[in-house]
Amino acid sequence: MVPAFESPSRRRMAFLEQACGPVRVSMNASLQGPAPLIAVVSSHLGHDRILHRDVCRRLSRSVLDCRGRGGTLLIAKGSAIETFARRAAELFGVPWISVSVSSDRDSESAGICVEGLHGTRLSRDQVIIAVADRVDAVFVRRGGTIERCLAERLQVRDDASTRVSISGDRHCAAGSLITDGAIGWYLQPPPRGGSEAGVKAPRNDDSPLREPLPSTADWPDWAYADGEWLVHCTRASDVAWPGQTHRQYLDSLLLGDDRAAVGDAFAAVRRIVRGRRLIAAAAASAKTYRVVCFSAVSLANLVRRRCYRSHLHRWDYEPYGIAIQLRAAAAAGVKPVIYGDQIQRGELTPDDRYRFQARGRTHDWTQEREWRWLGDLDLNRFSPCDVRVFVPTAEQAETLAPLCPWSISVVPES
Repeated sequence: MVPAFESPSRRRMAFLEQACGPVRVSMNASLQGPAPLIAVVSSHLGHDRILHRDVCRRLSRSVLDCRGRGGTLLIAKGSAIETFARRAAELFGVPWISVSVSSDRDSESAGICVEGLHGTRLSRDQVIIAVADRVDAVFVRRGGTIERCLAERLQVRDDASTRVSISGDRHCAAGSLITDGAIGWYLQPPPRGGSEAGVKAPRNDDSPLREPLPSTADWPDWAYADGEWLVHCTRASDVAWPGQTHRQYLDSLLLGDDRAAVGDAFAAVRRIVRGRRLIAAAAASAKTYRVVCFSAVSLANLVRRRCYRSHLHRWDYEPYGIAIQLRAAAAAGVKPVIYGDQIQRGELTPDDRYRFQARGRTHDWTQEREWRWLGDLDLNRFSPCDVRVFVPTAEQAETLAPLCPWSISVVPES
């Protein structure tokens, strides 16, 4: 163990060399001062908005605690948490330093750069976890580099300087690390109500999941009317809402705006109802045009045959969304998709190219009977009787009722 009475600089260097072997540290003035260096680390976060929200709640708490202690935040350059942590430091006015290893491409721009001597190869996670006076691990996945580096830190530090977040994620490694001496860190989750009620997470494999149609007695008559309504199903948003910048997304997460940050399908419906508009997204037509997509297939049939597309990491249809009378939509300028091949696409006029959709090889896209609107669609242009909102639970319908000028239907999921 390193004696506690040593200077901060010598103590940090001793722990670093104990974990990493002989090293050379450049741009190391920040290691000299008495202010605590607090590292925030995380395993890979993927595109799960609920995980992003939970991680950012812990991150905000960590950064505010760092500010209260007069500390400096350490952020590993190129790490999973870097973008989130840098924005949190800016929002809450906390000084921060980037940490890298000499093999990083842009290590020269880092505040602290560590080089392993005698051919020793280092990882940025290993370095930042070893050198920090305290580590806040906001998410640790079992079997990953972060877990291994935290375990190594716990072997050489007999103190309470390693905090590990406890989450409900089945891959969370907090349990074993707490057994080894880490401090468990748990934040009370926000109440789970209508804003977070949605479709359960599907299994992640290559076989589509299909769900049976709910009892026909529970469905409204219009949901069976084939070719009379254009249906727009919402789904969970993987990174940011359409039209939302990445910085706005980060701020909504870090400042705890659950209505803006939680990206499940019901949150998308509520956002549509509040804004009275459908926001176009460049998710079709080879991502060339921003469009709003509809299907002329009845809602009941869409939900009956819905399946999970593992290559897209999402359901193709969910029992949340907006339906517009086809005659009213057509009168407003919504147009049917033109299905064909690349030769037919080249024959279209520029004004019609946003309507093109390849027929498909492994999937027959003509079955979708898709219609499109170019750009955002203002729903105020329709009569209230021409628009329907649909959600799978009565609780969610009641949540929307005070905000919604249109009829709300409950279409239970299986």
